[in-house]
Amino acid sequence: MATKEQIVVINRKRGSLKSSITKLASFVTSANSKDRILCETKLENLQKIKVKLGEVKNEYFEIVEDKDLEALENSVIELEEECERLEVSLKTILTSSNKIAVSTNKDGNNSESLSESVHIRLPEIPLPKFSGQYQDWQNFKMQFENIIDSNDKLSDNQKLFYLKSTLSGAAAEIVTLDDSYSSLFKALTDRFDNKRLICNSYFNEIISLDMPIQDSAKSLRQFVDSCQKHIRALKTIGLELNEFAETLLINIMIKKLDKESRRQFELSLVSADLPKWSNFIDFLEKRCLMLENIQSNVTSKSKLQSDMHRKSHSFFVKGDSKNVCIACKNPHPHPLFKCGAFLKLDPLSRLNLIKNTHCTNCLSNTHKIHQCFSDRKCKHCMLSHNSLLHINSNSGIKRNKINQNAASLSASNQQNENCKVINSETQCDLSVSLHSKREVHSRKNKTSALLPTIIVYI
Repeated sequence: MATKEQIVVINRKRGSLKSSITKLASFVTSANSKDRILCETKLENLQKIKVKLGEVKNEYFEIVEDKDLEALENSVIELEEECERLEVSLKTILTSSNKIAVSTNKDGNNSESLSESVHIRLPEIPLPKFSGQYQDWQNFKMQFENIIDSNDKLSDNQKLFYLKSTLSGAAAEIVTLDDSYSSLFKALTDRFDNKRLICNSYFNEIISLDMPIQDSAKSLRQFVDSCQKHIRALKTIGLELNEFAETLLINIMIKKLDKESRRQFELSLVSADLPKWSNFIDFLEKRCLMLENIQSNVTSKSKLQSDMHRKSHSFFVKGDSKNVCIACKNPHPHPLFKCGAFLKLDPLSRLNLIKNTHCTNCLSNTHKIHQCFSDRKCKHCMLSHNSLLHINSNSGIKRNKINQNAASLSASNQQNENCKVINSETQCDLSVSLHSKREVHSRKNKTSALLPTIIVYI
C-alpha cells in the first residue's frame, strides 16, 4: 500500500520533468540551423529526461493501486510523446545544419571534402578565461572578441553560452535583466573596463616584483619576463613609455638586482646619457644568457664527476674483496692498526693472524714485507717490523734453538710464501724471524738454500 507522501514525491519528480520539457519546447520553437551546438546539447538533455520519465513510470507501477494507476500512467505517456516530438525537431534542425555546411563548401567535391574534414580533426582552440581580475580584462576582451564576438556564423544564444562558460569568480556573479549576450557583455565591460584600476593593478605588480636570486639564470629570466609582460599590458590600454617613465622604471627595477648585476650594468653604459628601457632589457637578456651558459657548464662538470665517482665506487665495491677486515670481519674499510679486535690480541696472535696475508712492516694487505717500501722501523728494536708485532726477547734462549727456527723459516719461504714464521714452542725473538724472512726473499733468485744471519739476545 502506497503512502500519500510517496505519491507526492513521485508527482513532484514528474512535475519537474514536465517543466524541463516545456523549456525545451520553447527553445525548439525559436531555434534554427545556426544553433547547431546548442541543439546537440539540448538533444543530450532530452535523452536524460526520457530515462527519468521511465523511472517515474516504474515507481508508479510499484506503489500505486490499479484504480489510480491509469490516470498517472497516461500523464507520463503524454510527456514521453512530447519528448519524441522534440527529439524529431532537434534532429531535423541538426540535419539541415549539416546540409548547409555541405552546400557552402567551396570545393567542387562536397562529399569528399566533408569526408576529409571528418577524418582530419584539428586541436580545439581553448577560450580565454576571466575570473574578475582587472589586469586580465583587456587580454580576455581582445581574445574573446576575435574568436567569438566577431564570428557572424554564431547566434546570440551560442555567443551567450560561450561567454558564460569562460567566466568564473566575481565575473560569473554578474546578472543582467534579459539574460542576453549583448547585455551580459556590456555589463562586464562597464564593470571591468576601468582604465584607472587596470593601471593601478599593473603598477602594483611591477613594484612588488620579487628580487631575482643572485647568479640564478632562471630567477633573472622570470624577472625580465614579468617586467615585459606588464609593460606590454600597459601599452594595450594606451600608455606608452616616454623618457621620464623609462628613467623612473629603470631606477625602480635596478634596485631589485644584486650588487654584481648593478655593477655590470654600470660598466655597460658607454656615456653619461640617460639609459633607455630597451638598453636595460638588452643588458638583462645578455646576463641571462651568460648565467645560463655558466650554469650549464657547471652542471655538466658536476654530472661528469658524479658519474666517475659512481663508476669508481661500483668498481670498489664489486672488485675489491680485500676490504673486509681480517680481524673483525667488518666490510667497511679501516686501518688494521686502528681495529679494536686486532689491538686486543697479543703480539704473537697478531703475527699468526696476518703473516700469510699482510705485510708485517706496514700491515697492508696489498703486498708482502719483501715488497714493502716503507722506511718505518719498530720503535722498540728499530728492526723492519711493525711495533704492534714486537715481542720482548727472553734471556736464556739457546742459540741452536733459534738457528733451527730460522733455518726452517728460510726453507719454507722458498717453497711457499704463506708459511708459519714463528714456532710457539721456541718463543724466539720476532726481530730474528722477520729479519731472516726479508733476507731470504731478497736473495731468493740467487741461491736455492740460504741460512740467514740472525740476531740473538743473550
